[in-house]
Amino acid sequence: MSIELGMQTSLRNKGMTMHGYHLDLGVVVYKHLSVLGGLDILSHHLRQDGTKSYYNSVDLGGGLMYDFIDKPSYSLPLKLKIGSTIGSPDWKHTFYDTSLSWNQLFGKSKVAGVLGIGYRYEKSRNDLMPSHGFVYFTAGIKL
Repeated sequence: MSIELGMQTSLRNKGMTMHGYHLDLGVVVYKHLSVLGGLDILSHHLRQDGTKSYYNSVDLGGGLMYDFIDKPSYSLPLKLKIGSTIGSPDWKHTFYDTSLSWNQLFGKSKVAGVLGIGYRYEKSRNDLMPSHGFVYFTAGIKL
């Protein structure tokens, strides 16, 4: 079982950026393949016509993770996730997410540093906000 905690930030797209935190839990099902469950706490910042708006959400999702490289001190996993907002978010959406990260153990410990890049498409479920795609960067730790 693996636990990953991290933060992420995106490049601006259509006037919007995405920032937040994520928690991913993984369970190995076969060699380098794991099943994931994840929770994201996100804030979307929209700047249009000189006005800033903020949309917060909590997203719950799941997916798969495959370790292309899995060495004793480092790994290179690819994650594919899908999910949706929960609760009463400012912006309801369904997301599709893919990311690639570098996990490097700190010395002889079981804790790894994580640096990654990903793409997340958020399909809007209301008429007030269009769908958005984000290229994002992530940093965190994996236990």
